[in-house]
Amino acid sequence: MRGIMPATYGSALLMAHLQPQSFGHDGRPPEKIRLTAIRAFTPKTVRLTGREVREIWAKHFEDRGPGHPYWLYTHIPFCPQICSFCQCSTSLRKSDEQVAAYLGYLEGEIEFFSDVSQPGLIQFQYVGGGTPNLLSEPQLERLLGTINRHFRFTSTSRRTFEFLPSSLRPGTLPLVRAHGFNRLSCGVQSWSDQTLKAVNRSRAGLDELGRTIEQAYGLGFDEVNVDLIFGIGGESSRGFLEGLLELLARNPTTVTIHNIIPTVTNPVFSSVQEELAAHAAFEALSQTIGDAVARRFPHLEWVLRPNCWVVVDRRFRQGSKFSYWYFSDNERLHIDMLSVGRFAHSNILGQVFYENLSSAERYDPDEASYAAFLKTPLIDAALDTITDLVGDRSCDLVPIGARYGRHSVEMLELELERLERERVVRRREHRWEPVDTNGVFIDPFLPLLEAALEGVPPPWSAPGTREMERGITVSRGARSLLVFIERVHPERRYFTQIGQLGIYYRDTSAVPVGHDDGLAEQLMRAVVEDVRQFVEQTPSIGPKEATARLQARYRHAAPVT
Repeated sequence: MRGIMPATYGSALLMAHLQPQSFGHDGRPPEKIRLTAIRAFTPKTVRLTGREVREIWAKHFEDRGPGHPYWLYTHIPFCPQICSFCQCSTSLRKSDEQVAAYLGYLEGEIEFFSDVSQPGLIQFQYVGGGTPNLLSEPQLERLLGTINRHFRFTSTSRRTFEFLPSSLRPGTLPLVRAHGFNRLSCGVQSWSDQTLKAVNRSRAGLDELGRTIEQAYGLGFDEVNVDLIFGIGGESSRGFLEGLLELLARNPTTVTIHNIIPTVTNPVFSSVQEELAAHAAFEALSQTIGDAVARRFPHLEWVLRPNCWVVVDRRFRQGSKFSYWYFSDNERLHIDMLSVGRFAHSNILGQVFYENLSSAERYDPDEASYAAFLKTPLIDAALDTITDLVGDRSCDLVPIGARYGRHSVEMLELELERLERERVVRRREHRWEPVDTNGVFIDPFLPLLEAALEGVPPPWSAPGTREMERGITVSRGARSLLVFIERVHPERRYFTQIGQLGIYYRDTSAVPVGHDDGLAEQLMRAVVEDVRQFVEQTPSIGPKEATARLQARYRHAAPVT
């Protein structure tokens, strides 16, 4: 595989500075990379201010011309409880003051970016979280009104509001509909009391869900989606079917059945073989339980998307309002996405992917709060090709070329032809297909990404002052790393984690390292051993104290050798 290391993209991605890397608890790379994690492997390598990000968007909209379609996402990062399977960027709602302060920050970010987005038109909107309906009705009125005043929608915009049944207030849905939303998405995850209890989730609101869906249709919402997750809480296939039938009897427009995704904090499976068997069972759902569903609901169809099934009313699927883009677990991004809110991810095709990591109480456009990965059209084209080969078992390069240019496709075709000679892929008329894929892991196709990264200069920019203050510099010869310690975030990936401390690094070497010389891992292993000793001495140690101790140790020590 031309030197590609299975979990880190090997030397090519190390050259491209894709940090933090995905390593396990013991500091060793995992053996496999999941399709559902592919976008996490475009880690943030530079910090941008709000003004810098706005300049990128302004030029992009100018280049694309009036009416350019894009996706607007608004993140509400609060929940009444944290479910054990959750990998979303969320936190517990603790007080009214906490929520009010966040909404003030959010309004500042919306107002700052709204003017540059005016040439564009929103094709898709999603207000998600977290739990957006934890906001009071006056807070929702204020937020949704702010969005409507600052962004441009059309009569065909698909506008989704996400809600949690257990936190739904009587006036929420009428208020949301009055602000132009036409689609609802509701996270149920399981109909079983036992399963919900096992994953720390409330059943409240489910008994009224049928009336809630009926109310939504009466208000004018034309689509109500309900989410389930297959495999959580040890739920049996029979139990899952019984719950699905109960849910379908409530008449949602679509039911999205997600396959459970292992995370660092919730590994789910004890082996790769167990995970592959579970995925095969998931992909066979339409065969194993489809007949039982069809006997009671003959008007429904099953549509397989990457890592999720969509059970949809046949008539709705054939209409203009059904979109596949809502049903792919977000590992494929075929449209520009402007996101607002803390921890929200934005994407400009072929240019940049970034996340807002601010913890400030007020929005400051001069704060370097956006952690960004600067991309090329070829890199995005390679990611889309890999996603299609693994998720759809087939890839058509024509739409990929339309998004990223013919040159990107020509470069990928050369690599696909090489993989064809190695019997990794085969050509079927104008499409490419994998010779063998399990639908879960992407490793055999990583040469496509390595080829896309060849010749791409890494961002060897010096870290900002704030980064230097919270990082620890370790070095050997010309190799220098800036190491960071933080409290573990379930959705992030680390070099390793020790207890609740997550450790990652940024390569700050003065010159690019043209090959994987192993020094970065050696340096990091020494750091990890020091932190491990701190934790053994003080089990309750936090990231600030661990950072201070490590800074003191390396400030007065000779370079690591």
